[in-house]
Amino acid sequence: MAYIDTHIHVVTKSYSDAIEAAGGDPSGYPVPSWSVESCLKFMNEIGDQRAILSVTAPGPSIAGSGAEGRILTRTLNDEVGTIVTNNSDRLSFFASTPDWTDVQGTLDELDYIFATQKKAVGVVVMSIYSGRLLGDSMFRPIWKKLNDYKAIVFIHPTWYEITPMNVAGHLAQPIIDYPFGTTRAAADLLLTGRFNECPEVDIILSHAGGVLPYLATRLAGPLLGNPFEYDGHNTTFAQLGRNLNRFYMDLALSASAPQLEALIAFGATNRLLFGTDFPYAADSSIKLNTGLLKTYIATNRFKGKLINEAKLTRNAVSLFEKHGIDINPKP
Repeated sequence: MAYIDTHIHVVTKSYSDAIEAAGGDPSGYPVPSWSVESCLKFMNEIGDQRAILSVTAPGPSIAGSGAEGRILTRTLNDEVGTIVTNNSDRLSFFASTPDWTDVQGTLDELDYIFATQKKAVGVVVMSIYSGRLLGDSMFRPIWKKLNDYKAIVFIHPTWYEITPMNVAGHLAQPIIDYPFGTTRAAADLLLTGRFNECPEVDIILSHAGGVLPYLATRLAGPLLGNPFEYDGHNTTFAQLGRNLNRFYMDLALSASAPQLEALIAFGATNRLLFGTDFPYAADSSIKLNTGLLKTYIATNRFKGKLINEAKLTRNAVSLFEKHGIDINPKP
């Protein structure tokens, strides 16, 4: 048995060139180098049998929400599709979409991904687009199409406007703010009813769902008396609780004992997935996180079985099999 890494990134030359042309990643985070060789080497060292590659934040939105963004999206999907085809025994990928404020461009790319190219195992989307969270009414047609395709959707946090923009003057947003970005996106999908409208979609939240396991009761509590109304939809307490328990969550940089205890208490053990955040996370951070996970498993006889390597792999296999995708690592 070996890990299926659902949170691991790919950086193609076209993507790094696009970020450089835009003046850099707006989050302030540097763009790492990447190659197939370095990725496979890392996988062998960490114990990954299969990696589900994705282009991370800011994604194709770095090229804008018009024609250039569409072109970059298609380029990335074709490039990563070729990489995966040439390494199909170890690599799969979540395809990219344009900036969602380009609704038609996104709908067209989803048709390309699922009906024409037919290589991706799902899509990666950012937590916010041009100030609009993912449950925004503008994005309803996109969610409908994702539901029609019974898609797996990997939500990755991205930079967003906040004052001050950086903690301690210059701390890059991914370090502290990204988990909150994921939490905001998840809460928005719940309260707008958008996730409820998509029973065929499964969503993977990055980094253990941000702080969602800690704040779930705070989010649900006000709905005990009154449903939450948004654009004609009323989200009830029961509905929110049901959909909370549909989210999958990866453990990328999120395997400290308090985080694992919260996830177990949250009842997410059948929906936890392994992740590393390579190559954006430093090797030392990845090794620390994986070490913390192994230590917790080794020192917690009962709870450790709920999140050990075999369990995380079975969770991933079951998720993809549910969507008709055979991703089971072969010996």
